[in-house]
Amino acid sequence: MAGPALTVDFNDPANTSVPNIWFVTQGTTFKPNEGMKFLWAPKFGKDDLPRFYWENVKDVNRGDFIFHYANKAIQGISIATSNGHESPDPNDNSRWVKNGYRADVRLISFDPPIPIAKIADHKAEFQQRLRTIKNKPFTTAGNVNQGYLYEFSPEAGKLIREIYGKPFGREQIDAFFDQITTEEMESPLSLPDVLPTIHHCHAYITAKGFRYQYEEIANFYLALRTKPFVILAGISGTGKTQLPRKFAEALGFSQEQVVQVAVRPDWTDSSDLLGYTALDGNFVPKDLTIAIRNARKQKDKPFFFILDEMNLARVEHYFSDFLSVIETRERKNGSIETDPILRKESFDTSKNRDEFDAYGWPQNLYLIGTVNMDETTHAFSRKVLDRANSIEMNDVDLNWINPAETVPSPVSGIPNAFLETPYLTSAELSEMDKQNLHYGMDLLQKVNHILQKADLHFAYRVRDEIAFYLTLNQQHELMDTITALDFQLVQKILPRIHGSSERILTVLIELLNLLETMHLKTEGFEFSQVRKQLSDERRYPRASAKIEFMLQRFDEDRFTSFWL
Repeated sequence: MAGPALTVDFNDPANTSVPNIWFVTQGTTFKPNEGMKFLWAPKFGKDDLPRFYWENVKDVNRGDFIFHYANKAIQGISIATSNGHESPDPNDNSRWVKNGYRADVRLISFDPPIPIAKIADHKAEFQQRLRTIKNKPFTTAGNVNQGYLYEFSPEAGKLIREIYGKPFGREQIDAFFDQITTEEMESPLSLPDVLPTIHHCHAYITAKGFRYQYEEIANFYLALRTKPFVILAGISGTGKTQLPRKFAEALGFSQEQVVQVAVRPDWTDSSDLLGYTALDGNFVPKDLTIAIRNARKQKDKPFFFILDEMNLARVEHYFSDFLSVIETRERKNGSIETDPILRKESFDTSKNRDEFDAYGWPQNLYLIGTVNMDETTHAFSRKVLDRANSIEMNDVDLNWINPAETVPSPVSGIPNAFLETPYLTSAELSEMDKQNLHYGMDLLQKVNHILQKADLHFAYRVRDEIAFYLTLNQQHELMDTITALDFQLVQKILPRIHGSSERILTVLIELLNLLETMHLKTEGFEFSQVRKQLSDERRYPRASAKIEFMLQRFDEDRFTSFWL
């Protein structure tokens, strides 16, 4: 039954013709028994910085609708009875800031409230209906983000009413949601949930008799999704090639979706990989160009291109075209496009040049290179290392693995959206994303300050790609933040360090002191100090183990490098 009329007049010119929808997360400030008459947020935090979810209060218009979340449930919906405006704290609490923003509201309580578990049951559909909202109140796992007032969409509000199972009880609110249509929206069921899918991939690969930790599978996925160029490095026989092949198999890739090409030591330019103009005047495409052509024909499917032992030849010589083109990615017409990967001089006189002159790097093609780091191969330049996640695979456990009697079925119908990156530039990170990155970015600032002492510091590309990796990890809750940071330190930062100068020694010692809160001294350094002070319980176990190895190598050889 509809309740008594509210004081909001939708015919009042002061009201917007279409109400905005908001979602507020509250704790002790949710007091329906005391009237719940307003929203209020401070202007600044204890750090003297504003928050977008506090500033949203001043953007509330009279007549807007606000969903109220508190005590692990959506408790009701209110109508704003005033515009947002500056106001002192109406609670007169002893806060760090007395002044803030206020919007008056009239609450309609839900009976019963909607538990957050029901939101999690519809998490994929909420993500779809909130796809146009930059800062969302829900994580992809269906949890509520920390904050205060978030923008919400009418379609998501209608989904809340569908979950509620009955009208909200106010004529003007229900009439508004009645006219919201969602039939033309793309089905969210085409994109599987990331966390259970990665666990399924790990179970599938393990059942096949391969030894990879869950975190290694999650890390490989995040690296691919951060940027479509990943390097798998390590000694021979550790499963570098099998990881992408079995990962693709677990995701139900067809044989044509996985191409593997062995690099030859005599490659000195891109013709052996991309193609050349033959004597008959036609351009002859080679393996990578053919893979690009196939990926362009099926844009909804992901494709893997595996370059096996890619550093048998100098990568910068035969692969320089890719290294340059991958940095030209930009969004055009709803898709990611790049400059052409084939230089015009490669086929300018070819009879069939029109077929290939627009070949950029497709957004559904992922390049995975495997490398052995020994005396028979070439080292990587910083140009290569800056453009990829370099995943080292040297851990070996020779104990037998018994394959499972039954192997889980591969996932079917994986779309490219499951692997495609949502970020190309830091401008695409939301304010909430950046706030969630505060700890990681603070650590990177300190790390970069240390690296600068040896002219090894990194710039915006590395920072942004680490930020994308950490953000995706937080969204899908694949690993804890420290574990994700540990992977990124080893994959994006430490490979830059090599040399024989005292500055290199200083950098390694100071990094270890920073990461593990140690107090090693650079003057008169002896490696035995590391063993004495380094605890078995390490905050960054992968990074500290690699730094320990590099320090030992420096102590023994007066030279060190990330690579074996």
